[in-house]
Formats: sequence, C-alpha cells, structure tokens
Amino acid sequence: MAETTHLTASCQCKTCTWTFTLPTASLPLPAHLCHCDSCRRTHGALATYHARAPAPPSPVFDSMTAYPTSTYSTRYFCSTCGTHMGDQKPESGRWTLSTAVVDRSDGVFDFDYHIFVCDQPDGGMADWVAVVDGKTVKRWARHVGDGEVEAGWSQEKTGGLTAATAERLEGSCQCGGVQFEIQRPGMSSSEVADVFARMDRFEEHTLLGLRRPESKNEHPGRWPGQNCTCGLCRLASGCDIMPWVYVLSDRISSKEDGSFQDCFGTLKEYRAANSKLVRRFCGKCGALVSAHDEPSPEAFAVAAGLLMDKSGAKAEEWVAWSEVVGCAEDGLNKSLVKGLQSGVKDWTTAK
Repeated sequence: MAETTHLTASCQCKTCTWTFTLPTASLPLPAHLCHCDSCRRTHGALATYHARAPAPPSPVFDSMTAYPTSTYSTRYFCSTCGTHMGDQKPESGRWTLSTAVVDRSDGVFDFDYHIFVCDQPDGGMADWVAVVDGKTVKRWARHVGDGEVEAGWSQEKTGGLTAATAERLEGSCQCGGVQFEIQRPGMSSSEVADVFARMDRFEEHTLLGLRRPESKNEHPGRWPGQNCTCGLCRLASGCDIMPWVYVLSDRISSKEDGSFQDCFGTLKEYRAANSKLVRRFCGKCGALVSAHDEPSPEAFAVAAGLLMDKSGAKAEEWVAWSEVVGCAEDGLNKSLVKGLQSGVKDWTTAK
C-alpha cells in the first residue's frame, strides 16, 4: 500500500477544521503566489498563497461565509474569525487551499511561481519572494504561460506609470463594505515606529525592527511598514506572509462617518485567546482590515493589501518598508520565510 500523509487545515478559532490525506509521493504540492487585485483585497495581504488540495467536508462549509469574486471563483472564510480557507470553482468543485491554514508547510508545499504580477503597477511583492529554497520563483504576467516577467519589473520602468503625490490615501476591501482614508504622518517613519514600540501589546509584532536606527533616511511623510510571519497574522489573513502598515489613530478615518475607532460598515471583530490585539475583518468579503489595542486604540496596524495607491501595491509613496521580517522565527514555512528575508533585504538595499 502506498504511503500517505495526513494534514490538518484549521482557522484561527478552530471552528473550521478538517483533516485530509494525500499520497506522500505527491508531495510537495505545487504552490503559487497570486498578486491579483481580488486576492489582495479579499485577504488584506499583498499576495495570496494557494495550492490545489481536496475540498473540505460538507459540514465545514456550514461554518464558512461564501463570497463570489467572479462567476468562476467563490472564496470561503470562517464566519467567526475571518480566516480565508480557500477558493472553489462552482462548476467543477475544484478546491484551491490557502497554504497558510495547514499545520505543516515545509516539504508539503513548493512555492514555484507568481501569477498576475502585472496586475500591480509596481510588480507587487514579487521582488520580495524571488528565491525559495535555492530555486528562482518564476513570475508570470497573468496566468501561467502568459509571459514571463523579469525581476524588478514595474510599469514605471516601461514608461506606463507616472508617480503622483497625494495627501490622502484611500483603502478598501474587495466588496467596498469597509472604506477608509489615511493622512500623511506628522513625523518620520522611525518616530511613528517608536510610538508603537512603547505600546507593549504590539510587541508580538517585533516592532523594534521597524525603527532601523542605522538608517540615515528617516522617511518623512511615510508610515512604517513590515511583513509579519507569526501564526496569528498568518491565520487572521489566510496568508503565509502578512504585511502591515502602522498608522496613528488621528490620521486614519472611515469614509462612512469619519471614525476608525469603532466598528463601521461591514466590519467584524475577533481576538484570539492568546493574542493581545483585536483584529478586524470584513464580514462580507473576509478581508483582514486592521489590528489594534484595547480599549481606546491610539494606533492601528492596517492591512497593506487594502491600500489603493496609484504607484502600486507596496504604496512606496506612503510606506517605508522595513527589511526586518517580524516574527520570522515563528514562520510556518521556513524556506519561504528565508526567501522573504533575503528578498526584502536585497530590495531595501537597492532602494
């Protein structure tokens, strides 16, 4: 009898949990990073991480909210905690699993290509995950085979983008149920990071790494940003890598009534038992929106994938990205995290 491997998928609150079995010889499963706008704005991350796998049993679907993003794809997330578990094609029933929700990753998933890189004017975060486990991760303009994209690609380099500076940055989830605006900070990105570092409830994000005291560029007019690979952020977003932008509460407002302090629009809240932070997500499309301290937050970690900057997904006119990966030691897929650490360092050095 052929050897098999048992894997368990679970959301952060454990309501959506199932075990599936694969032939050991089929591992690792091919996995990819998708940079399309729908993926980015339904998860809140700059890319999603998917692989084909058996669909969950029918009872699990009862605990998930379905959100169709097109006629050929329906996304499913936990109705309680917001974890995106996967996507399904309605006609065939084919399930695409969020790799972040599986209890093991190294040796299980092989991240070997990016898709829809050209959906983002700046190429998204493809440059941040250029090599995994010693292998170059291919980049496709759209679907696999639709034209390979070179490293460092952007519309600006090809003459298709003109950078523009604005004083307000809009953000929105995929369904539009959560919309907000961010203003420029009145201090440097390092000074903003210092504010967060003094808030002990944010220490789980290793925010000291944002301060970069060795940097000569204090990034005036930009908010600090950092990738996190801790288990809580991974499950909150359904993504192996969760990029956050850290914003002071007096500089962010909802487009509905001006307040970002209270729940608005289609927001829902969830706090994991072992977390110091409250995480908010859209109850309609599942997008992770923010994380904050209780009870009166003076600052928010905002999901970078929801920002709508004309320069691209990384919103470089607004965000100063740290080369330090938060909670790297907690990352589930060690090869992916090492690739991210190397890629972000090379990218920030080149900047």
